[in-house]
Amino acid sequence: MRAYRVLVVDDEDIVREAIRGTIPWEQHQVEIVSCAANAPEAMAWLEENKADLVITDIRMPVIDGLALVEILREKHPEMDFIIISGYADFEYARQAMRYGVRDYLLKPVDTNTLVNAVCKARDEWEMQRDIRVLGAQLRPARNFSPTVSRLLSLLDEEIANEELSLKWISRQKMFLNENYLGKLFQKETGQRFTAYLYEQRMLLAKRLISNDPDILIQEIARRTGYGDNAQYFSIAFKKYTGLSPSEFRKQLL
Repeated sequence: MRAYRVLVVDDEDIVREAIRGTIPWEQHQVEIVSCAANAPEAMAWLEENKADLVITDIRMPVIDGLALVEILREKHPEMDFIIISGYADFEYARQAMRYGVRDYLLKPVDTNTLVNAVCKARDEWEMQRDIRVLGAQLRPARNFSPTVSRLLSLLDEEIANEELSLKWISRQKMFLNENYLGKLFQKETGQRFTAYLYEQRMLLAKRLISNDPDILIQEIARRTGYGDNAQYFSIAFKKYTGLSPSEFRKQLL
């Protein structure tokens, strides 16, 4: 499994080197793949290379951190961002959140706070990668229309999202009529979207337990779209399998 790739962008040498050199990132399966002194340098590097996360200062010459995030978000929608700033300004933070920035950290950045923020981003990246792999493995090999294929891809990407539903996808992602999507989905898959989503979540839960017998029920609930409601997840799991998560785990031992 490859390390989580991080690009650091800051016009202060001391900050770049502190982030790169003073934290044992390899212990966290994280690699600082490069450092850039400004936004144009970062964008040029990303034309030829890849990063999963960009840590950027907000105040930089030529192009500031928020503008950099806005530009990169268009080109690399899968990329995550953490902003570091010497300014405890609500407007900056509000704009950062609007651009989908994961965290807004104030300088001087506490090492543990930065490591925790990066590791949280890494965990989400790993979860989404695993979901995409599992979704491909669990789905029968069939030819679907572009619309249904897009629906299935969104289901894989958003399966941990508690709000995931056909209505949510129709309004937030595909901008098509919900009834039309539902009928087309059922016609091509032979299942209602809600039933299919439930089945995929339960199959994912079974695979997660099989792959890691020590995984916490709360973590499975979070990864399968049940959020903090581990009890509701357990009820749904028993309804699907006939066993509680604990009973299912014991069968694997």
